[in-house]
Amino acid sequence: MLKTALIVLDFINGINQRDDFKGFLEKHHTLEKANQLIADARKKQELIVFVKVGFSDSYVELAYRSPIFKHNKPNHWLKLSESSTDFDSKLDYRKSDIVLIKHRINAFYGTPLEAILSVNQIEQLILCGISTNYAVESTARDAHDRNYAVTIAKDACASNNEENQEKSLSILSTMAEVKTVAEIIQ
Repeated sequence: MLKTALIVLDFINGINQRDDFKGFLEKHHTLEKANQLIADARKKQELIVFVKVGFSDSYVELAYRSPIFKHNKPNHWLKLSESSTDFDSKLDYRKSDIVLIKHRINAFYGTPLEAILSVNQIEQLILCGISTNYAVESTARDAHDRNYAVTIAKDACASNNEENQEKSLSILSTMAEVKTVAEIIQ
């Protein structure tokens, strides 16, 4: 059996409270499904890593050429000093949990994620989070290229609409196992 880590991506207020994501999360009970995965990982004593995107007040880490991030600084969005980067209150996050802050879409880029996984001899990653077609997909691609076995918890992931969710899950199925939370927990 492969040693496993659960990676929980970007379930933060500044993303979850956006109208497009909020509706998807509520309709699909995504946070509840993520919490089921977290509870299962805690029970199995698996490594759990919570990851969030955020920036210092000066935005010195911001990829200012990025079409996704270029509006953050002028709109004062996703500052680490503000509640927009706090984990959603419905998420089963504990202050004692491992938290990584990323300044890009991919959870590996510029973070100690690889070192943490390596030191803990992790071979398999289970990914959940928001958004499927950005953070989950880019992290899964990178994990795949680093030779991890990757599983996507499809019902514990969210996109801003159904079409993006389905397209992303289809793409992810070529490089990862795509399963429901119930299938993963079994």
